[in-house]
Amino acid sequence: MTVSPLIVLERAVDVHRRLDRAGIRHAIGGALALAYHVSQARATNDIDLNVSADPKKPQRVFDVLPDDVPWTKADVATVRSDGQVRLRWPVPDAGPPIPLDLFFPQHALHDAIDSRAELVPMLDASVPILSATDLLVFKALFDRRKDWADIEELLRFGKVDVAEAGSWLEEIVGGADRRLGKLAEIVAEVGGGGCR
Repeated sequence: MTVSPLIVLERAVDVHRRLDRAGIRHAIGGALALAYHVSQARATNDIDLNVSADPKKPQRVFDVLPDDVPWTKADVATVRSDGQVRLRWPVPDAGPPIPLDLFFPQHALHDAIDSRAELVPMLDASVPILSATDLLVFKALFDRRKDWADIEELLRFGKVDVAEAGSWLEEIVGGADRRLGKLAEIVAEVGGGGCR
């Protein structure tokens, strides 16, 4: 059984509104953000949320989540130690829960994310999403096969500052990391596309 895309969008908007009312800066990432930067969106059943809140004091973020998002003190402790956590948000009719991934600042990149987040329409709301440049950096860091396919699409259709993305990636992983070479190969293959 799959989760309805509408439920994922409704829940993303719900979390956005709650964080916005609480004055907690945030930006949606992952495939939900990707859909606004490429020509052909891919389906997703999760919500990736970059939250600009102190990872050592994450309780405030947990407190504003919808009541039906289960979390524990162990989840709060995970954010304090790892800077991120995956929560599983149950859906009606015993369908699979929707993963809600919370990413807290762990690097100076998160300050840049705030300044470059883009407001886009989602259902009846305007929600902040990661810029194509920042999304590319995170996808390269995750380094999964689907992430590299997404990066290729971002380079073809998104407005990516390749130099900026490469600079952040190098700062985070180091100049000798193979992901930089992989990014350079894809940039050369795509030949510019939406790149700046």
